[in-house]
Amino acid sequence: MYQNLIATLVLLASAFNAHTKDSVDMMIVTEASSFACLENNVVKGVGTDLVKEVMATAKLTYSINLYPWARSYRYATTQPNTLIYALSRTKDREHRFHWVGKILALNYKFYRLRSRPDVVADQLTDLKHYIVSANRGGIISHYLQQQSFAKLAYAGGIEQELKLLLAHRSDLIVLSENSLVKNLASLNIDPHLLVPILDIPEISTTSYIALSQQTAPAIVKRVQQAYQQVVQDGRYQEIMAPRL
Repeated sequence: MYQNLIATLVLLASAFNAHTKDSVDMMIVTEASSFACLENNVVKGVGTDLVKEVMATAKLTYSINLYPWARSYRYATTQPNTLIYALSRTKDREHRFHWVGKILALNYKFYRLRSRPDVVADQLTDLKHYIVSANRGGIISHYLQQQSFAKLAYAGGIEQELKLLLAHRSDLIVLSENSLVKNLASLNIDPHLLVPILDIPEISTTSYIALSQQTAPAIVKRVQQAYQQVVQDGRYQEIMAPRL
């Protein structure tokens, strides 16, 4: 009887540990972009699909929150058990996160309205007297500030940035060439309204899934291994096929 009691306690302890292991509540944060958008109060998009597949493989519970970029980034740099996407992997961010895996390469360009042929440039310095739409706290606004762009029209996301441009409250916008059509289609904007005028190789990089530094090492390893599994068994390629 004593042995049966011990065996029962061991089984209960194992069940409790398994439940605890699988019941970590992860907070996932992102912004509205070609990788994530809100449809009928549900966050969707190709980046979202990839993240959901990784989390399902890791067997972790989570909630996805669509915020302005500055807020998402703040959560991801201060809160434990927080995943952020799509995050450009820059030198100054390298030590701030645990990196999970790539989503997609991003090639950034300056764009103007086709109706504004007066906005011209052969090099970066030619653009500094123009007003540029920028997402506050994002990699683009950070880059423009570093390059001494003084005329920035800050917005809370890509939709607001485009509205500023279309209302002639800004002269330029920076967009990823890879996601241009998807971004504009989601807002019912004809992509032919925009014309690229200058590449930005300095910030053209790859977008990533990342975890906050405060996330427990066991969770970091679990999510990283889940991502690798999604890549190795072909699910990454299947999810990203429309964008590759």
